[in-house]
Amino acid sequence: MRVLGHDLDTLRHQVSGYLSEDIAQLQAKKQRLMADIEALEGDFEALQAQHQQLQTTYAEGLSQQQIAQQQAWAKRLAIALATHLQGRLETALTTAQPNALQAAPYEAAIPPLANASQRLAALDATIQNTLASLQQDLTSYQSTISQQLNRMQSVEQQGEAILEALVARLSQQLQNQMVPSPGAAT
Repeated sequence: MRVLGHDLDTLRHQVSGYLSEDIAQLQAKKQRLMADIEALEGDFEALQAQHQQLQTTYAEGLSQQQIAQQQAWAKRLAIALATHLQGRLETALTTAQPNALQAAPYEAAIPPLANASQRLAALDATIQNTLASLQQDLTSYQSTISQQLNRMQSVEQQGEAILEALVARLSQQLQNQMVPSPGAAT
């Protein structure tokens, strides 16, 4: 009986030692996994902050680009208008005789006024066409920006989903490793 009791004590100490080692290993793994999860969460937060910063930088860059493009369009429009007006003025000055307007009666001055109205109408049509073209360009540019922002949001959502799935999987693995298997307890 004593031998059997001694053998049981020895066996109990051995099993207890094995279980203690297993528990220590599991606790070490748990600590590593917890550290990994914390690191991943930190990386996730850093990526979110970086993404937010990139969005802000991108939006600021687009704003500056839009301002520069609008300034370029305004400059082109001003040059086109100045060139058009200069050409019209030169044409009007070369065809008009300076003394003819002073000497001509009031009725003779009406045709140049009608001609000026036609020129103003042509200038107005040119300006309207230019503005319509600029509006189309702005609409196209807005559409492009909207599409790019939608793509960025989609990529952000995909990244968040991947990171959440990874964190969930690591948490599940940690929980599975912490729960002793039924075969180990018997």
